[in-house]
Amino acid sequence: FIDPDRLKLFSLVAGQPVQNGSSEAVTTNTLTGLDWQRSLSQHLWYLASPLASVPDTLAMYEQAWRLQPYCARPQPKYSEDPEGCLDDGLDSSLDIKYHIIKLYSDRSHSLESTLTPASHTSDPLDFRTSWFIYRILESLGYKMSSVASHDKLCLEFASQLEKLGLWHWAVFVLLHIQDTGMRKQSVERVLGSSVANLDDTNQHREQWILETLRVPVPWLAKAKAVLARVQGNHEELAQQLLKAEDWSEAHKVIVEELAPSAILSQDPQSLLAFLQQLSSEEEIIQQIPGWDTEGKIYLEFLSVGSAVDKVLQNNSDMDPNLLRYEFERLKPLVTNLCRSIGNLPVNTSKQRLAQSEIAKQAAHYMRA
Repeated sequence: FIDPDRLKLFSLVAGQPVQNGSSEAVTTNTLTGLDWQRSLSQHLWYLASPLASVPDTLAMYEQAWRLQPYCARPQPKYSEDPEGCLDDGLDSSLDIKYHIIKLYSDRSHSLESTLTPASHTSDPLDFRTSWFIYRILESLGYKMSSVASHDKLCLEFASQLEKLGLWHWAVFVLLHIQDTGMRKQSVERVLGSSVANLDDTNQHREQWILETLRVPVPWLAKAKAVLARVQGNHEELAQQLLKAEDWSEAHKVIVEELAPSAILSQDPQSLLAFLQQLSSEEEIIQQIPGWDTEGKIYLEFLSVGSAVDKVLQNNSDMDPNLLRYEFERLKPLVTNLCRSIGNLPVNTSKQRLAQSEIAKQAAHYMRA
């Protein structure tokens, strides 16, 4: 009679994982009760040839649990049987550690199956470990089978972060998306849904997004413009639309909301700044439908008014001949302004009042 544990030891040293006895009842399995890591270690140390490589040993172990199961299947930790599971379980996931060893042995091994959440957690929506391990593997030269799989993992993890309130880190993850259009669309969506959190108390976060993550200013400005529109803040809306380089929409807001108010309140400075920014480049003007009959007229009115007021303020100290020259120089501009006022579109009572005010000021300039 030989003690069963001693028989297992002799069988293992002899390189025999299963020792058949006189009957099935006395068959000795040296790997019974061991988890998959220990089973793989026994193959590496005792059962495989001393000259066998890691890929050779892994293939031997895989045959041991797949084809003639006498050792534990590489189950993920959360579902692992402490005593080792001999069921081949072809439909269930394998441990992520086993997948990584497979990647070491065969670089063509599927990263998609390696990084599925089921390989390391019971939560199918937890992509934390998957994403971080993928970043490490990617730095070592491993790639997913397609760009779509890469981008899908980024989207899944970003969605998880956003639900946890870590939307700024979701932006960081989304910036790793390879598809340019999808990256822009995804980041803008997160910024649009979270921009209300960027108040005066966390300006550092906005600075981090723009300077550290280098998110383009127009992407953030577009999200802020949506918020300003909802809040009814037209000046902020125009400012953000200009930053977003949405010239046509910025022009529309300026001439429909800001210009009439500025003309009636006789506070044209902010309006002048907006219009000068729109007229700074010919390329911008070409993208604005209706510029000649709307924004340009307001800009000419403010420019002519500023020039006339400057001449009138300095007329006492100015040589009469020079004063006459200045008025003659301004006269064509004022005349052209008077002809253009009627082209201003009038859709609201405020716009009609603003048009009347411009006409009155233009008449005053003509008399001057």
